[in-house]
Amino acid sequence: MLQPGGRLSRLLDGYEQRPGQVRMLEQVCRLLERGGVLAVEAGTGVGKSLAYGIPAAAFALARGRRVVISSATINLQEQLVGKDLPLVGRLLGRSLRFELVKGRGNYLCRRRLADAWRRLHVSQGPADGEQLARLVSWAENSEDGSLASLDFRVDEELWERVSSDADACLGMRCPRRGECFFARARARAERAQLLVVNHHLLLADLAVRLDSGNWEKRAVLPSFGHLVVDEAHELEDAASSFFGVRITARGMARLLGRLAGRRGRAGLLDDLAREIESLGGALAGGRAQRLRQSTGELQQQAREVEQAYRRGLEQLGQLLQERRQQGTESKLRLDRLSGDDYPAEVDSSLREAADRLRQLAGQVALLVERLGELGQEESVSAEALAWVERARLLAEHTDLVFSREADEQVRWAESQRGGQASLHAAPVELAPLFRQVLFENMEAVVLTSATLTVGGDFEFFHERLGLDGLPPQRLVELVVESPFTYREQARLAIPADLIPPGQPGYEQALADAVVQAVAVSGGAALVLYTSWGTMRRVAERVAGRLGELGLQLLVQGQARRDELLERLRQGGGVVLFGVDSFWRGIDVVGPALRHVVITRLPFDVPGEPLIEARGERLEARGLSAFRHFSLPRAVLRLKQGFGRLIRSRGDRGVVTLLDRRVLERSYGREFLASLPPARRLVGPAEDVFDELAEFFGSATSRRVVPLE
Repeated sequence: MLQPGGRLSRLLDGYEQRPGQVRMLEQVCRLLERGGVLAVEAGTGVGKSLAYGIPAAAFALARGRRVVISSATINLQEQLVGKDLPLVGRLLGRSLRFELVKGRGNYLCRRRLADAWRRLHVSQGPADGEQLARLVSWAENSEDGSLASLDFRVDEELWERVSSDADACLGMRCPRRGECFFARARARAERAQLLVVNHHLLLADLAVRLDSGNWEKRAVLPSFGHLVVDEAHELEDAASSFFGVRITARGMARLLGRLAGRRGRAGLLDDLAREIESLGGALAGGRAQRLRQSTGELQQQAREVEQAYRRGLEQLGQLLQERRQQGTESKLRLDRLSGDDYPAEVDSSLREAADRLRQLAGQVALLVERLGELGQEESVSAEALAWVERARLLAEHTDLVFSREADEQVRWAESQRGGQASLHAAPVELAPLFRQVLFENMEAVVLTSATLTVGGDFEFFHERLGLDGLPPQRLVELVVESPFTYREQARLAIPADLIPPGQPGYEQALADAVVQAVAVSGGAALVLYTSWGTMRRVAERVAGRLGELGLQLLVQGQARRDELLERLRQGGGVVLFGVDSFWRGIDVVGPALRHVVITRLPFDVPGEPLIEARGERLEARGLSAFRHFSLPRAVLRLKQGFGRLIRSRGDRGVVTLLDRRVLERSYGREFLASLPPARRLVGPAEDVFDELAEFFGSATSRRVVPLE
């Protein structure tokens, strides 16, 4: 099927024979049939989506067993359902049912929209009328009712009020049940043989199954026992976010504003007050007056709770500001403070706010119960009870952040704009959870990515996901090399005389080197940073100089990620500065991206609480946190950054690493051993940039003299 002259070569324009793809496909076939876990590092260009998509589809069709495919990015999910899986169906010559499954909040709720429209003149903000009118019109013509299919922007808070919500759903009692966008999507998922999801939705499903002990029936997703996890290197970070806690002043204000009213929008208590008025004669003996009074009292309590939370977060923000001025970390590890160092006053203040929030939630629930006995409209009741559940969860999360008994959680505070702090908690160890929910309860799991190994070894990946505890016969490893000819297509340039990070004059020297580097390629460059602060300061230093060279500087944060990438794809001397997400998941083919500049070795920024806590666990076991955690993470991230360059056989370009430590430190060998075998250009910066100018050709190179 995949060989020259086979069905794929007849169906796919630009077909190329890929032996590695066949090797991976064969292993996935065996794994799905016999069960177990397969870890596959498939280099860029292998075509791994077909290598697992074909056997997954064939297995589902032949055995009648559903297969779930999970990935980290929407780009890959859309590629799977829009291109790869339709091709798989044609290759197999069978009708293949597949579905991109999204979280519930991605779908419009017709009942909630109708309620919002009906209460438009009394419940919504001044700008909501136009947006609601457009939503009503759009809903009549939309096929799936999903946020992604909207062709206009909707205020985030307004969407929350009209989107599908499990707590506010009336289920079979809903008058719009037959038109429900989410129910239709759920029915399509039940009929599908392949489900495409993101890691967050996969984890939500597994969390429900873990809590309920249900591994056979529907949870968030229909039942399944066979799973493919693409972009598997993202799974631990996705789980840290999903199972973690984040409390911000903005989120808290939105929650309490939903109850008491906010920014010109009436709140749920206003809706309840109108319900009291509508009940009329059913409320005899002054009861209506007492209930109306109770809604007013609850509004005041909600505002007081918000103020209490805000005061506590401001106190904590002030403490963080003082610590930063003293030169200490900008993030405060609450789980390791004691005695005079512990912010006891803030702890007491926010715990009290959480208690008051719980009391408020209980009073709202009681009011709803009383009105329900008198025939209150069910939709208003459902909205209010949904709020009660969210409020109780926020109070529970507040308690967790300040709990002295949450040993399995790292808990911290960090500064936010406006002088306030945000509160966070996340599980330190995830390997036992992965082992239980993924590897012990799933029949077959395929884990794949272009970046799973360090120096060809899966040890780090296995430890982080709990695979090291599996019986050896249940685990299979496979490394499939990229089909690209890196020695001909790419260069790895390392100037050996730049000032290293942390030394005086580093940022000015870095700015000079960045200008030199992107000038020789005539732009068409992605410059990757490990710190937002460094990126912004360097951008300020070089913006004018790049403009003089006719290059256009784009900086992450100036526009949406997809907009910045589209401007890079359009070419024209673009230089894009990025951090974090720009190290991965970017696919720019052709001459629009022919230079990736990596400003420093991508070790985690010091002071990250979750990273520190995981390192401390390793140290407690007698292992080096640097060797067993920090270094492997940095190696994998450098591989991801390098992988942005060569995306097709026709691509040609350079990765320039502006950090000489890779040459001077003993750990540098591990970085270099994990990178593709591109030809290396090492030497004084002036000589390296001269060679790059020759590589790129004089037509596009722009040599500049660095500032002294």
